[in-house]
Amino acid sequence: MIVRLKRRRKDAQRLTVGVDYFVVQVDDVYYRVVNDSGEPILYKKDRFVVIDERIPDDWIRTDHPDGEYFIGPPETETRGFWELWHDRDPEARTIAMDALRKIASWHLDRGRGVRQTTTGRLGKTE
Repeated sequence: MIVRLKRRRKDAQRLTVGVDYFVVQVDDVYYRVVNDSGEPILYKKDRFVVIDERIPDDWIRTDHPDGEYFIGPPETETRGFWELWHDRDPEARTIAMDALRKIASWHLDRGRGVRQTTTGRLGKTE
C-alpha cells in the first residue's frame, strides 16, 4: 500500500506533502508509514490519500473482539514487535529491514519505483 500526505500537519512530522510513502502496517485507525527518516511510525489514516491500495498477498489480518484489527507482514505481526524495533532490538531491526525490502521489491515488481530517503533508508517511492 502506498499513501500520500494530504497537507502539512503538526502531528505528521517527518513527512513531506506530495511524497508517496510505503505503508508497512494497517490497523483500524492508523497506517504505519516509513517516514522521511526511515522510521516506521504510526500516523492517523485520515492524514493521507491512498495512492495504491494493493498489499502483498502474504500479509495477514488479525482481528480483536473490540473491533481493532491489524494487517501487515507476518514477520512483524507479533504482539510488541514494533516496540522492540523502537527499542533498537537487533533481531527486530533485522526482521523489519528484511520485511521493508520485501515490500519495496513487491512494489517495484508492480511498477512502483523506490528511492532512498536522505538517511539512505528505504521509505519514499517515486
